[in-house]
Amino acid sequence: MKRKFLLFTALISTALLINAQTTIFNETFESVIEPNLPTSWSKVDIDGNGTSWAAGDSTYDTNPMGFSGNTAVAIFQTNDSNNLLISPAISLPASGSLSLSYLIGAWTYNGFLAIDNYYAVYVLPASSIFTGTEIPVFEETFSVGDIALPRTVNLSAYAGQNVKLYFRQTSKLYRAIAVLDNVKITQGTLGTSEVSDKNEIGIYPNPATDFLTIKSKSKIDKVEIFDGAGRKLSIELNDNKIDVRSLQSGNYVLKIGTKDGIKTEKFIRK
Repeated sequence: MKRKFLLFTALISTALLINAQTTIFNETFESVIEPNLPTSWSKVDIDGNGTSWAAGDSTYDTNPMGFSGNTAVAIFQTNDSNNLLISPAISLPASGSLSLSYLIGAWTYNGFLAIDNYYAVYVLPASSIFTGTEIPVFEETFSVGDIALPRTVNLSAYAGQNVKLYFRQTSKLYRAIAVLDNVKITQGTLGTSEVSDKNEIGIYPNPATDFLTIKSKSKIDKVEIFDGAGRKLSIELNDNKIDVRSLQSGNYVLKIGTKDGIKTEKFIRK
C-alpha cells in the first residue's frame, strides 16, 4: 500500500510540474473608463478615418458572445479600415514555454458579418516601430460571428526578449467589428507530449554555421529572418535550406509560413 501511495504521489507531482504556469502578463480591460484604453496600451488609426480601438462596457452585446465585463472593441464605421492596438512592453523570461492566449470575436451588426473581417497578431521587440511588412505570429479572417473564440499562440521563440504585442484588424466593408479580451502570457514547464506536438516544423542544426535546414510536413511558402533588433534580413530558401554564412554571430528569429499558419523559431548563428 505504501508503495502504491508513493507512486501515486510521484504521478501527481509530475502532472503538477508539467502543468505549472506563471502569469507573465494579463489584461482584462476592467480598469478602464469607457472609451479609454488602459494607460499602458496605445492605438494607431492607420487609415485615418477617425475610428479605432476603444475599451469599455459593452456587456449587453458582448456577454451573449461569451465575453465577460469590459472588452477592447475595434469599430470600423467606414470602408477600407486599418487599425492597430499596441500592448505595453512585456519582459519575457528566458526559460520555460511561453504562450499567448486571448479571446476574440466578430460582432455582427444587425446580423451582418463582414466576410473580410481580418485580424493579425504580431510580436516585435519593444524598441521596434511597426511597419506592416512584418510576418504575424497568428492571423485569421472571421468565418463566424457573435461568439468568443479562444486562441493560443506559442511565444517560446521570444524567450528572454522585451516585446510588444500588436493586434491589427482590417476590412474593406462597413461596420466590421471585432471584440478582444483576456490577453494573457503565461510561462509553463514544457511536457514531453507538448514537445512532440510541435515537431511538425523544426530547424537544424542549431546553432548553425553555414546552412540551416527546415523540416516541415507542409510546403513552406515563405520564410523571414529577423535580428535581435527586429530588422528583417535578406535571405533565400533553396530546397528547405537557408544560407546563413553571411549573418553575424548572434541570436535570430526565423518565421516560417505554411498553409497551416506561421511558426516562429529562434536559432543561433555560431
